[in-house]
Amino acid sequence: MFDEKFWLAIAFFSFLALLIKYAFPSISKGLDAKSKKIAEDILEAKKMREYAQKLLEEAHAFHKYATEHSQKIISDAIDEAKKIEADSKKSLDEQITKISSIAIERIKSEEEAAIRLVKENLVNQVIEKFSNIKFSDEENQKIIDNSILKIAKIN
Repeated sequence: MFDEKFWLAIAFFSFLALLIKYAFPSISKGLDAKSKKIAEDILEAKKMREYAQKLLEEAHAFHKYATEHSQKIISDAIDEAKKIEADSKKSLDEQITKISSIAIERIKSEEEAAIRLVKENLVNQVIEKFSNIKFSDEENQKIIDNSILKIAKIN
């Protein structure tokens, strides 16, 4: 009456029933836990991605700020260098003018001293030459008048 196929079918369905009753809940729990863990990992990955995106945006903003700041520093340094250069040129021009005027004054002073020395030497030589010669009062007066005229022409 009952052949082996029947008993095989009963054994198979019994095995399936036991499997569904005892193993399926634990398999289901394991799969649910695994899917829950995967969902949590996905959610954590999304949060980490958002955090990384935020950090990337902050890094870009900082990079932009640093670039602008460095450009400003370079611009300020160039402006300061130009100002220093202009001040240096002005100071150098003033020093050159001052030194030139001092040199010109010194040259004039030396020239006046040389002229004075030549005049003194000339007068001393003339006095020395004419000291031995005796002139009359009329000749002395004539020589003095001529000398006064010549000295007036020299000055």
